[in-house]
Amino acid sequence: MVTRFLVVDLGSVHFGFDLEQALEVHNLPRCARVPWGPAWVRGVFNHQGRLFTVVDLARFLEVIDPAEPERVVLIDRPDLNVALAVRSVAVVESRHAVRITEVKHFMPHAAWITESLSTPNLDFQHLDLRRVIDGIEEAF
Repeated sequence: MVTRFLVVDLGSVHFGFDLEQALEVHNLPRCARVPWGPAWVRGVFNHQGRLFTVVDLARFLEVIDPAEPERVVLIDRPDLNVALAVRSVAVVESRHAVRITEVKHFMPHAAWITESLSTPNLDFQHLDLRRVIDGIEEAF
């Protein structure tokens, strides 16, 4: 079975997760700020009657040398409306990726990275997106 990953560019690092977990990808919308919200919350926006919290994924994961977000990935999770702000996205199929031995990118919760993968054009860390979203929810 071929798995498809949505790989997001955060500047100095790329992270990927299973494509089925993404609902949609859009240009970064204008967001309404959330007073007293964490620095990694860019704000909220309305999409088809649902209010989404926009999380700057690079800031949340404490990525060194983050890129300015240009896109948002809406996450398919019925209990939490969250959109991840990233620089860009790409789709990669697992048949084009191989596991590599690499020092995992430093982040507050290294267990959120399940493996390092490489394709002819791109190296990325495979995120356990469920754990990341749970971490976002807990951080509020």
